[in-house]
Amino acid sequence: MKGDLIELAGMLGTGALHPREALEQALARLASVDSALNLVAVPMFERARKAAEGAFGPPFFGAPFLLKDSATAAIPGQAQPLGSQVLRDQVADRASHLTRLMEYGGLNPFAKTTTPEFSVLVDTYSTLNGITRNPWNAAHSPGGSSGGSAAAVAARVVPAAHANDGAGSIRLPASFCGLLGLKPTRGRISLGPMIGEALGGTACEGVVSISVRDTVALLSALSVPQPGDPYAAPRLPVDLLGEVARPRRRMRIGLVLSSPFDGTVTEQGSAAALAAADLCDDLGHTVMPLRLPIDGADLEPRYRRFYPTNCNRTIFAAMQTRSRDLVLSELDAFQRWFWEEAGDIPAMQLVETLSFFNRMSRDIAEWMDRERIDLWLSPTTAGPAPEIGFMDADVHGGKAVFDRFLQINPFTPIANLTGAPSISIPLYWTSSGLPIGAQFTGRQGDESLLLSLALEMELRQCWHNRLPLVYAA
Repeated sequence: MKGDLIELAGMLGTGALHPREALEQALARLASVDSALNLVAVPMFERARKAAEGAFGPPFFGAPFLLKDSATAAIPGQAQPLGSQVLRDQVADRASHLTRLMEYGGLNPFAKTTTPEFSVLVDTYSTLNGITRNPWNAAHSPGGSSGGSAAAVAARVVPAAHANDGAGSIRLPASFCGLLGLKPTRGRISLGPMIGEALGGTACEGVVSISVRDTVALLSALSVPQPGDPYAAPRLPVDLLGEVARPRRRMRIGLVLSSPFDGTVTEQGSAAALAAADLCDDLGHTVMPLRLPIDGADLEPRYRRFYPTNCNRTIFAAMQTRSRDLVLSELDAFQRWFWEEAGDIPAMQLVETLSFFNRMSRDIAEWMDRERIDLWLSPTTAGPAPEIGFMDADVHGGKAVFDRFLQINPFTPIANLTGAPSISIPLYWTSSGLPIGAQFTGRQGDESLLLSLALEMELRQCWHNRLPLVYAA
């Protein structure tokens, strides 16, 4: 697939291509790479074929699309195992707001992509689905938890796919797979009606894509507030693409190379951020080195309490209808460790931790005001994608894998905890051909500024012309 989603939608909208033809082409591309990469958790091919015979409206006119196998990707009658043996027989009984909006906007979902169990890890492996591999080097991970979606887009099965992000799960696989990945503002896209908030308010919906305009179009289509949503993001401009494309003043950007988490950024990770800083300078923006106003000694122990406690809600729910021992016996090794780890955390510590994160959000906003910066820049990840097995809890143990989670992912969780929008932009490849993203984080509600900068960079670098080793010709 050479073009982006907007180009494909244009062909469908004018009748130059029929939705049935577009779907069969996407299925052929999937078949050509799936044995090498392992992308599909739930095939919905026949459902999509039936839908392709009907009528689709704007803006996407029947473009084939991939969903991440997650709780928010609910379609009635379709399996929803969430990467787990525990839920292997689960079938959705109603649609999520997200999938209704996708289909209302003319997208035709034809499969759900692989995830780690319950979308918790920054790798994409599960006992249920096996190992998903990175198209740039199949010996390496595509990241996670949206690794199946990211690998599929990188391999050009589709130009954009659904993803979500509770600790970096859009941006980290975008970094490892050479894609654009925007984590929107908290509350931008509804998680309902089954979910009010996820992961203590840190999780949000979005996409990975090859082009800025695809991300803009999908964000516009999916950002429709729903009754009862617990958070409300400021409304996006009606013409978001026009807002993103309009000329803007030059920005002040803070460059942050050290994380408050106890992880070391590799030389390659720093090089990715510095390359982005150089491009910002070439574009006329001002970049200055800064440090985040966060004490890692305060943040990291709280995050180590918060994340496992919130990630165990699905396991707890399963235990209400099945025996505890049976559920635990079917969990992957990391989830079993996570469950045990969360059991020792007092409720009052969790309440205090949430209060700390709310203060941190204000501290960062005040820091941006004080330093007079519009955005701050960091590496998306500490380095390139690790090799397959680096996050294997059966080999390394649960605690070591959680340590590695923070080592390779030292910046992305901050935007989740504060609710700010954040984007990974593919600007750098290592000498061995692995991509590393540059992450820009802004202020709540202002995705348009991030996307405006991304568009400037895309026009300069045209990253979507670069193809991985494994791709659908």
